Amino acid sequence: MLYDRDYRKLTEEEVSVWKKVEELFNKSKRGGIISPAALHKYWDDLPCAVVHYKQLFPNNYIIPSQLRQKNGDTSAVEKFKCLLNGNCTEIWGLKRSDKIEIG
Repeated sequence: MLYDRDYRKLTEEEVSVWKKVEELFNKSKRGGIISPAALHKYWDDLPCAVVHYKQLFPNNYIIPSQLRQKNGDTSAVEKFKCLLNGNCTEIWGLKRSDKIEIG
């Protein structure tokens, strides 16, 4: 698990907010057509725990916007991109030349 919390279990408050957001979203549909603005608002209004809950693997889902800290720091995002691209010389205190022994 990536998180300390188990997102398979929601609080009563999160469930009630989820229901309200669902109702507003269903009202915004016009003739079965969903506008991009309504869809964006739906995902923005959902509590973070509900977004995790709705995923196939709730405790292993990463929301990219959560990687950015409130002050706009994107260092975690940049480190993750660097790790994926494989062009990092040093990440999280480990150098590429360091060998890690497991076991």
